[in-house]
Amino acid sequence: MSDYKGNPEWRAAQVDYLTASAANPGAADIAAVWPVQLEISRSWPKGTAREYAHLMALIASGRLVSPEVSAIMAQILESVPSDEPLRLIYFDRFGAKDGVTAGVLTLASYAMPKSGALAGQPRVVVILANGLPYDPWITQVSYQGIYLLQTDLATAAGEFGRLAAP
Repeated sequence: MSDYKGNPEWRAAQVDYLTASAANPGAADIAAVWPVQLEISRSWPKGTAREYAHLMALIASGRLVSPEVSAIMAQILESVPSDEPLRLIYFDRFGAKDGVTAGVLTLASYAMPKSGALAGQPRVVVILANGLPYDPWITQVSYQGIYLLQTDLATAAGEFGRLAAP
């Protein structure tokens, strides 16, 4: 991390390498690139699950800075087109911010389930995973399991528990 932030020559070399790899993806050797990507991911800002959950709860309840600021944030978080199926099927209200980078999966959301034991109750779900090896990371990115887990947790459906049961 200190090299990325404090060593301009090293950073420039990394950017050049990644730019060249992006221009010719077939030439990129994932085994060689992955450790570099993980190191870059470690240098980015971080927060705890508790901090993200608190932020989401403040937005959902209209208490982030002011009701007006909360409304702006909620409008942004609740209008992501790819989240529309979740809203239509599972939630009366759903707002989320996710992030995906090498070895890292993050999802912070708030929701109001339409049905089930938690119907009508506000829920906050935060999932943070970092330092993932390439194979489990790409599987989650490809199949979007993090979104299924988030929905299961917000609705208390217990689907993941049933899948894991013998």
